[in-house]
Amino acid sequence: MNRTRSWLLVAALGVLACAAAPEIPRPDLTGAEQEVVAAVETAQRRVTQEPQSPEAWGELGERYRAQQWNLQAVECYARAESLDSAAFLWPYLIGKLLRHDDPLRADEAFGRAAAIDASYAPLLVFHARVLARLGRTGDARARFEAARRADPGLAAPLIGLGQIELSSDRLDAAAALFTQAIERDPGDGRAHHGLAQIALARGDADGAELHATLARRHARPRPLADPRAINRAEPAGSWGWTQHGRRLLAARRIDEAVAALERAVAINPRRQTARLGLGLALVLQGRAADAEPHLRQAALLDPGDAQARAALGNLLGGLGPAHAEQARGELQAAVRLDPERTDAHHALARLAMARGDRAAARNHLARAVETARAAGRTDVARSLEQQLGELNGGGAR
Repeated sequence: MNRTRSWLLVAALGVLACAAAPEIPRPDLTGAEQEVVAAVETAQRRVTQEPQSPEAWGELGERYRAQQWNLQAVECYARAESLDSAAFLWPYLIGKLLRHDDPLRADEAFGRAAAIDASYAPLLVFHARVLARLGRTGDARARFEAARRADPGLAAPLIGLGQIELSSDRLDAAAALFTQAIERDPGDGRAHHGLAQIALARGDADGAELHATLARRHARPRPLADPRAINRAEPAGSWGWTQHGRRLLAARRIDEAVAALERAVAINPRRQTARLGLGLALVLQGRAADAEPHLRQAALLDPGDAQARAALGNLLGGLGPAHAEQARGELQAAVRLDPERTDAHHALARLAMARGDRAAARNHLARAVETARAAGRTDVARSLEQQLGELNGGGAR
């Protein structure tokens, strides 16, 4: 009888354990690279073994976020938050992933994160933008002001405040805020767009056209630096290794970047961003011959990528006269795709000088100066202006 009761007790406990075990969100892995599948399955097993561990759930969420399976990542972060409500990261990441598609839930998540740490400027900026979308202008203004205090060097809070002032027809206040934003980041087209609207409202057609042009030039503002949201999952798959390699490249850890990007290319030779990143990293390593096939492949895989065409053209231009025409073709394609590429205009100027076409060299150097100045790259603009002055002086002799 005792044995029967013991067996029934063990069985009952087993049933309860199974019933209590949380369901793991599982994205469709069909077509996923094998390295990704293995990494995901490892993280899923850890959650199965440690269902009460917020770290295990967070790790699985990071693994999903690395592959842009955002809905499943949100479920994992929500589970991690339920197990560790004092952690800032989980509600913050929920808010980030939901801010475009579900602003109401994003607002709630950002609010929970702010209750833990309201000093982090990216949180304040993202939350303010969500609040503005929800029509809560006063709350959005308060968040933007808090972000401005938290990081006075950021342009984003100033742009947000400028947009609020502009929507209320306070043109002078909006113009002052947009101007301050441009001083901090000349490459953010949103401030120029605001100034174009203000100029138009004031009847200043020339000013409107100037700022509209600058807004078009800088239509893709740089992402807000967000160190707390860096995905700390070990890289897996060609996408994961590409992202890791690009971060290393941005940090000027060139040798490590080359190793990461080589692994990405080995997994998926047709991942264009990996080819481009590896080519750029190899150039920085001084290995132009090794970089050339990767840059060629990057340009072939995406002929509309101005950076790839410019990088290939720059490399070919340094290989001597035999490659000059092909280099010129790639660089001309780059400036057609992106007229603001300073590097391509500068390289075209060098090629023009090499073939004795001083007029074309002047034109491209002048454009290089203009684009560098518009992007806020003052030192580069100054150096290019010096070259242009020397060229003009040489033409006068």
